[in-house]
Amino acid sequence: MNLKKICGLFLCSIVFSTGCTNLDEEPFDVMPAGTYYQDKNSIVAAVLRPYEHGHWCGWDGDRWLLSELTADNFVWTQKGKHGYDGGDWIRLHGHNWNVDDGHINGGWVGPYQGIGQCNVIIGDIEKLDYPRFGFTEADKAAHVAELRTLRAWFYLFLIDFFRTVPIYKEPQKVEAQSTPAEVFAYIETELKESLPGLPKNGAAGRWDQGGAAALLVRLYLNAEKWTGTARYTDCAAIAQEIIDGKYGTYSIDTDYRGPSVQVSKVIVHQRTFLNSRMRRIFMKPVGCTTPPCTTRRVIRWITIGAVGTVFTLHLHAM
Repeated sequence: MNLKKICGLFLCSIVFSTGCTNLDEEPFDVMPAGTYYQDKNSIVAAVLRPYEHGHWCGWDGDRWLLSELTADNFVWTQKGKHGYDGGDWIRLHGHNWNVDDGHINGGWVGPYQGIGQCNVIIGDIEKLDYPRFGFTEADKAAHVAELRTLRAWFYLFLIDFFRTVPIYKEPQKVEAQSTPAEVFAYIETELKESLPGLPKNGAAGRWDQGGAAALLVRLYLNAEKWTGTARYTDCAAIAQEIIDGKYGTYSIDTDYRGPSVQVSKVIVHQRTFLNSRMRRIFMKPVGCTTPPCTTRRVIRWITIGAVGTVFTLHLHAM
């Protein structure tokens, strides 16, 4: 009997020991680039992915709070017991932030997260055989130019806040900090090289020639503050070229409220489009009986892989 028990224990130990040696993981939340890119939509979705982060970084996250809540255009009020949040917003208003506040770190991390996304997707795109997916090599160049412009936009935030920052051009490579002049020159080069490959009057919410030229205007306007060398002549020249229509058809709005009114119209149109498309593509979520309730529930799904101005839809969902 003892011998049988010993043999049984020995066999069990063999089974369990061999069963525990294979520790390879099978992740279900990550899709490798080699299997992700299957068609046109997957490529366009990848190109658009950093825009969603760009909206958060530009107008919703710590970088935005550092720019606006510390100035006089925005206020975070306390209503009774709500809104105090440990004095966080009061310290921002008074420029008295301390080590307990994470906004400074967020102002650094936020742009670099977007830069990292751009670097990864640019690297993926450059390896793809675009004609196999129904695109042309010109389409590939346009997508790379668009992502380089978006990446330069992220670097504008970093030079504005920190001046001396590392320049990352590819993933998983540590770089030393660059001087303000080096960062400025890098942004300028990226925009100038990318601008000709962008469309004129492109899709709403995506970088085109007019948008890239406007970034050059912002860069040159702040050159003296950022690097110590004034570039006002270049600033005025690019601004005049925009007005003259070199980079697309634009005009100065006669009403200072015009941009806000137009944005509202676009958002309403996109919401209407979203509600109609959701019922056809995804049907209605569980518990939803009327079309308006589809907006917030379904919008989280479409931000990952839809084609279009996904980030605008995501952030303005009701």
